[in-house]
Amino acid sequence: MSRILFGLIPAWGHAAPTVAIAQRLMAAGHTVAYAAHPSMRKLLDSAGLELLEEFQWGDNLVQGMELMRQGYSQQQILLRLAHGRPFRIFLHRLEEGTADFRKLIRTWQPDLVVNDIVFHPGLLAAEAEGILHATSCPVILPHWISPGLPPYGSGKPPRQASSLGSRLGSFAGGLLRRIAGARLNAVRRAHGIPKAAEPVLAHSKYLTLAYTTEALEYPRPELPREIHYIGPSISDRRGDHDLPFPWAWLDASPLVLVSLGTIFNGDRGFFEKAAEASRGQSWRMVMKVSPHLPAGSWPGGPENVLAVHEQPQLALLDRASLMVSHAGDNSVNEALAKGVPLVLAPAGVDQAEVAQRVVEAGAGLRIALGSVTVLELRETIRRVLDEQGFRSNAERIAADFARCDGPRVGAALLERLISSREPVLRGLGTPPTCYAQELPGNGRGWDYPAPSAADCELPL
Repeated sequence: MSRILFGLIPAWGHAAPTVAIAQRLMAAGHTVAYAAHPSMRKLLDSAGLELLEEFQWGDNLVQGMELMRQGYSQQQILLRLAHGRPFRIFLHRLEEGTADFRKLIRTWQPDLVVNDIVFHPGLLAAEAEGILHATSCPVILPHWISPGLPPYGSGKPPRQASSLGSRLGSFAGGLLRRIAGARLNAVRRAHGIPKAAEPVLAHSKYLTLAYTTEALEYPRPELPREIHYIGPSISDRRGDHDLPFPWAWLDASPLVLVSLGTIFNGDRGFFEKAAEASRGQSWRMVMKVSPHLPAGSWPGGPENVLAVHEQPQLALLDRASLMVSHAGDNSVNEALAKGVPLVLAPAGVDQAEVAQRVVEAGAGLRIALGSVTVLELRETIRRVLDEQGFRSNAERIAADFARCDGPRVGAALLERLISSREPVLRGLGTPPTCYAQELPGNGRGWDYPAPSAADCELPL
């Protein structure tokens, strides 16, 4: 059995997909641990996963997320913590963080390190120490590895890839990447690691797990072959499954869930609009809000709106008719896996990409988080509830997701990497989605001898 170390930034949405894979690996007899900021301890403890105390990088990120929960704007946070330069939040104390992770590798001695795609200390440390490493990508795959798509973060549909705005966006994005890349290459140089042509992504040449399928993602004919779509990776043993909830408050009315995730949930203005949009309507609305906002009956709001600080999201999605979301990849995957259509109010860079993919797939509609009016929000919710096409398309994606088993496939691919110690490459012409039924035997194209069915199968 092997020793597998997961490296994370301190964000729930980035941690959540890895939890089920880590639990699966532990069930197979592997030793698993996490290197992350201490703020992740509650989540990992609740999932039965070990957090190593020797590594504590990410204070700047934690401070930024807490300020956002308190209602500060992204611009205010960038000025306060990064002097207006967004990459500084992710690269703060990077050289020291890389040194600390290198020490952890030497003491814990993993056989494999699995890093979040924006967790640079782990990638740099693994390269410097010559350790086998893979990538967990809990966001939409960045566009600079897929020519022919609009600039990453624009949220534009593919048909606008050649527009003037897209070309200007590509130029601006390239400039920002060069600035961040220079800083990253300076850290690489300090640790004796060769310069990288595209250092902004903490992307492994061996294996990348992406939590999507071709039912939702845009076509990417030039996708690197080490990237595998494995569908959502969702665990029901992650800390929120058994949270208390006033189930008696629900009735036969359609249930609308509203969640801006764990970072953007301090936007009181949006929750006030959502509550007012529900006044006199046929649905019941549950809003998950920041601990800095009131829970219970929303102040001045209608009786059919309930605000909570915590919620058993998967259990509520079983009852939900619609989810209003910030378009975080994790929340969207959970909703679509249950066949629940969406109204999306993207708040950050990758969220605009997630939102547009849902729109292109016909499984929801998109609104502007800051400028949407009460009337627009009410009519958008009504439309998604009333028009069967949105539910049908969400159920179509759910059926495709159901063919996957993200935890099992992800764990099996990591085991392939450990056993082969070679890049896990799709065969030429092999689609990027790896469905569960393709794991046993040699039915799927691989560029090295595939293990036997017994090697691929993991215990339930």
